[in-house]
Amino acid sequence: MLRVFRAFRPLRVLGKDKDLQKILRALISALPAVMNIVFMAICFYFVMGIMGVSLMMGTFWRCNDDTVTGFNTCIGSYTNDLGIPIPRMWFNPDMNFDNTANAMMTLFKMATLNNWAVVMHDGMSASEIDTQPSRFTSPANAIFFLFHIVIGSLFVLQLIISVIIDNFSKEMHGDRT
Repeated sequence: MLRVFRAFRPLRVLGKDKDLQKILRALISALPAVMNIVFMAICFYFVMGIMGVSLMMGTFWRCNDDTVTGFNTCIGSYTNDLGIPIPRMWFNPDMNFDNTANAMMTLFKMATLNNWAVVMHDGMSASEIDTQPSRFTSPANAIFFLFHIVIGSLFVLQLIISVIIDNFSKEMHGDRT
């Protein structure tokens, strides 16, 4: 039972190191402003999610066989490059814009800049509901994705970093006077 408290040993450094205490005070004082930015980002993701749903709802669905044209022809099985018969399946990728919750989650994952280009490619290839996506059918959707990357990812991250640096400089300045 006492071994659990060993995890708190590194916290003893906070009591001894004055510079570390300043950094911690700056981070804690930045929390209200960071929470305001997070709330603003959630509102932005909500608005962008609604726009994404209205632009691309139901258009990310696809067949695992690229030779079919749509939902009605995605039946039976096909033979892959290795000669193995595979049943055709009509599926939807995990990151899609079929409802607002999925859209917001997709936008949040895109804001991490991890695989955002794959989602943008899927959005640019989206055509109509129950139709197999074809390459660059909707190139105008790229504007939506690029706008989200610039504002929803880079600008929000820059705001959070600016608030933390501002509070840190105030903390350091406050000790000199």
